[in-house]
Amino acid sequence: MNIILKIIIAVLLIYLLNILFLSVYCRIERKIDSMVKQKTKNSNQKTEKIENSKSSLKERKLVNALKTFYKNADHYFYGWMRYCQMRMSKYPSNRIRKILYKRVFCMDIDKKTVISAGCEIRSPWNVHMGNCIIAGNCIIDGRSGIIIEDNVVLGMNVHIWTQEHDVNSPSFAVTPEHRGEVVIGERAWVCSDSTILPGVKIGEGAVIAAKALVCKNCEPYGIYGGVPAKKISDRTRNLTYVLSGKPHWHFN
Repeated sequence: MNIILKIIIAVLLIYLLNILFLSVYCRIERKIDSMVKQKTKNSNQKTEKIENSKSSLKERKLVNALKTFYKNADHYFYGWMRYCQMRMSKYPSNRIRKILYKRVFCMDIDKKTVISAGCEIRSPWNVHMGNCIIAGNCIIDGRSGIIIEDNVVLGMNVHIWTQEHDVNSPSFAVTPEHRGEVVIGERAWVCSDSTILPGVKIGEGAVIAAKALVCKNCEPYGIYGGVPAKKISDRTRNLTYVLSGKPHWHFN
């Protein structure tokens, strides 16, 4: 019995240490991403020159060594974070998953947000969700930022991408033109199996039909379908519904 108890305590300790690691890592990544965005905005401004003194040279070597270490280690850290997030996304409780998303993975989510099981959320610290419903098995790529406003519904298997490769890049890189924040306006409805590409803005009340591929901005209260998605109709503007924030099924 003592051996079993020790094993249980060891497993719980490892789990808690992992939660602590993920919490610290996500906060560090959130800070780094914020600094990168700020640096991009100020890219045209002149930076101060570092004096070539012995102390500054040592500091630069230390900083470069730390950057190299973090760059190499981050492939493992980020991969482990993604693995843990996908595993925890299958916990059979929306409430527990929301606590983990908010407190551990640093997602900015409303208290009424419903995220069904099986969703893959990349760079969750760059994702904002209002009072919305995210159905199961969606891919939410938050690397360049995602804003989902109140009363939005995402159907099953919706894919939202904020970065993609440039097919004309000699190195197959993700160029600045192929990355961008995705914004989904209030009371929009993105139906099952749809895909939204980087930089797209979906207007308030818009509807994206099932299996559509959205590569351009969508007007408010428009209904879009097809590959690529085109406007096919208009939606009524007399929308008053407010999502309750309660899952339809328990253990989901």
